[in-house]
Amino acid sequence: MKVLLKQKEEKGEKRVDKQLLYFITFMYSISTGEASAVDIFNIAKNSSYGYYTKIIGDVYILAIGWKYGLANACEIISNNIRKKNLLASQLMMKIAQVLRLGEKLSFFFKHEFEVTMKLYSAEYDRRIESMKMLMSIYSAIASTSTFMIAASMLMVMLSGQDGDLVMILVTVSIMLGLGVFVYIMHIIFPRDILLNEKGNIMASYWRLFYLSIASSIGIALSLIMLNILEPLLAISIAGVPLIILGFIARKIENKVLSMNNWYPTFIRQFCEIYSTVGSLGNTLRSTLKNDFGELSKQLRAMLNRIDNRVTVEKAFELLSIESGNAIITACNSIVSTAVVKGANMSIVGNVISDVTIMLNESYNKRIQVAKVFESTLLIMHILSLAVLSFMSTLTILFSNMFSTNTIDIIDMGLIDPKTIDLLMPIIVVAVSIINGFATKVARGGSYKTVWFNIGLFMSIGAVTVYGADMFMSELLKGVMNISFNDLI
Repeated sequence: MKVLLKQKEEKGEKRVDKQLLYFITFMYSISTGEASAVDIFNIAKNSSYGYYTKIIGDVYILAIGWKYGLANACEIISNNIRKKNLLASQLMMKIAQVLRLGEKLSFFFKHEFEVTMKLYSAEYDRRIESMKMLMSIYSAIASTSTFMIAASMLMVMLSGQDGDLVMILVTVSIMLGLGVFVYIMHIIFPRDILLNEKGNIMASYWRLFYLSIASSIGIALSLIMLNILEPLLAISIAGVPLIILGFIARKIENKVLSMNNWYPTFIRQFCEIYSTVGSLGNTLRSTLKNDFGELSKQLRAMLNRIDNRVTVEKAFELLSIESGNAIITACNSIVSTAVVKGANMSIVGNVISDVTIMLNESYNKRIQVAKVFESTLLIMHILSLAVLSFMSTLTILFSNMFSTNTIDIIDMGLIDPKTIDLLMPIIVVAVSIINGFATKVARGGSYKTVWFNIGLFMSIGAVTVYGADMFMSELLKGVMNISFNDLI
């Protein structure tokens, strides 16, 4: 697993990630003003782009503190990080060449921005294709895993071994295998962080979190221990609080995501007007004559703060926190710096709008693929558990029949019906949790919404197994004229 993590880290250093895209966008935005190269590096070293900010800070120290000059400093840093981060090394070397030639950094970063946008979009499309392949593999594995458990039941009878122990070992092994595969998917797939949770965006979720979890566990244990309902029906009911909790998280996430559709239009219009008016308050008043959907409330609050002499940086920061949107947060950071540093806001507005639109389109492609995967996995979840239920019923039937009629001829393995009755609810819960996380990994975004998937799989899966058991019992009674309860 450490080797896999190391390989992922190395790959991540060689491809265009979202942080690099934001960094290039930031550098291009602030370079559109009248700032010199030294001022641009001074501004960039105080930004928040992780590894790339650190590189700029090192360049600035060498160039200004140690008086190497910006071009020489960029070359030195480029050579030092070549093995660690190839893209960052190439970027620093190209900046050094531009500085030596005396060209404007705005022209250079404009080209880099356009190239980075195309590379990021192409890289994301390739990763979606890889996701499709891995999700298809997981769907096949998830469906066959239950068949493997069912087949092991029959093999136990023929092997003459201790059926209870074998069944437990096989079930645990298969569940661990599925869990490991989902974890690998989690490592490989892009995260696509959607929420900025610095504010109270998830307040309603946290108010219900502990209550929902405790209710789910308490309902299941109470109904089972008091023998009020069958364990499978108890599990089905226990999934309802999880569905409610996950639904609230999904509702919050969808509300935040809807702002992405309005932000490109707003920021383009805002920056166009600001480049002419030059007043943040007047610009917002003029911009807010139009409706921006879910974003309008936050924008009016921002205007009130500006009227009360809140600084530009603080106004944009509070807008980001109240929106709870990660993309808007990243873009607002660029816009606020561009406003303060006197950048060409007409260009900045177009740049930010293009970035936001591209990111929205890329994530929408992922959502389409994830929805197909969710639907397929849900159907396979139902069918697989139904088949497992059929096989478990037949296994108990034949195990008891052979143990009473053929034990002197063939050494048949025995499976205690109580073991299967105990394993089936556990299998339903385990498979539901694993499949729930698999669908969440495919969709990306906040993992707080995973409870919806887990609860849905639990409720539907438990009802499926219970219904299949009832169907098999009636079938044996009606068609074969056998009383299943008498046999066990």
